[in-house]
Amino acid sequence: MREIDSVASPSSVAGTPDSGVQNTQKSERNWFKIAVVCTYILFLMLPIYWLLNMSFKTNQEILSTFSLWPQDFTFDNYATIFTDPTWYSGYINSMIYVVMNTVIALSVALPTSLSVASRSTLSRSSATAATPTVAAERS
Repeated sequence: MREIDSVASPSSVAGTPDSGVQNTQKSERNWFKIAVVCTYILFLMLPIYWLLNMSFKTNQEILSTFSLWPQDFTFDNYATIFTDPTWYSGYINSMIYVVMNTVIALSVALPTSLSVASRSTLSRSSATAATPTVAAERS
């Protein structure tokens, strides 16, 4: 009779105690990753929430008390920003900088992309190889 060379290890057989432990460890790692990502997103969103929260408060409430929600909900701050002419110069300056930045970025990026696209495949592949890439994590 012929002898079988390979024998399945106990951890590779479904239903064994080791496979349950591995699945539990894997699910615990997944929950930990989810908790870390959720905490990170919470800390990223906290300043945005705080700005919105303060925008619906009165100046007196902002300076006097600490609260997570506005006690006197108001749209007066938005009415002031959109109706007061002193704010218009800030809007105009922002638009000027946005247009200037767009023109500068396009004037640099378009010729660069044209020169990379018109080169031979060898130089294009070396330019692509020089750019940093992010590898996806495989589980």
